Amino acid sequence: MNPIAENTKNDFLRTKDRLLTMINTTPEDRLYWSPSPTARTPVQLFVHSINALQFLHESFMGKPVPMLSTADFDAYNRALDDETPTKEEAVARLEVLADAFVAWLEQVSDETLETMWESPFGTLPMSIAITFPARHAEGHISQLEYVQTIYGDRVWH
Repeated sequence: MNPIAENTKNDFLRTKDRLLTMINTTPEDRLYWSPSPTARTPVQLFVHSINALQFLHESFMGKPVPMLSTADFDAYNRALDDETPTKEEAVARLEVLADAFVAWLEQVSDETLETMWESPFGTLPMSIAITFPARHAEGHISQLEYVQTIYGDRVWH
């Protein structure tokens, strides 16, 4: 296995475990709660991370990326938020998508990692792009931690 892919895999698995910890330590009565009408709920934050994983992984495998403006991309993602499944369905979906991404990382070729990835956010080496699923989820993990403090949970999970 390519060392870049192996490091990415290990980092992704740590991030996935942290994401699961955050959603599993959110009380049932707070899963669909939001601190404001425009803020995502904990389940929506979790699902948004899963949707990003799917979007990114599919694009890494060659599915064309829609070149949307950031405003259009946000509107697209917000529409997906409205399709929020139950926590259990979301966790099961994460497991399936994470397994597929990890399997892809385990077999990704050196040649693929040397290609350039075209995205709405610019063009960059695939060896960097493959780190985005974990980086993106980490941002939402921080949001989940903050939401927990809003309703009084100050325990470091």
